[in-house]
Amino acid sequence: MDRFNLTDILGPAALMEMPQIADRLPWHITQNLPEFLWAQVATLGPEFRIDAGIAVHASARVEPGAILKPPVIVGPNGFIASGTYLRGGVWLGAACVIGPGVEIKTSVLFSGGKNCAF
Repeated sequence: MDRFNLTDILGPAALMEMPQIADRLPWHITQNLPEFLWAQVATLGPEFRIDAGIAVHASARVEPGAILKPPVIVGPNGFIASGTYLRGGVWLGAACVIGPGVEIKTSVLFSGGKNCAF
């Protein structure tokens, strides 16, 4: 295979939450993730609380002490623990759990992803 994209690797169902990246090469996505996310934040509906490039779904929970630097999207039923540091463009799908003290930079976690520390 000379050329592949995320749909080839994950299948179309995995990318339904973020279809604008489905036909991109993986390294193109990470190089350009902040611009993809800024564009995505602008299209989100009223179920998201949006402030200065940080979009958190109404059903998600962000504990006090978590640091989120835009652009960031936190999907439905997500959980971000105190001491978490999200920066450089982070997209978290539905029901993602980020534990205390975790730092995530320029990353996509698909629905149900977990990243825990301590």
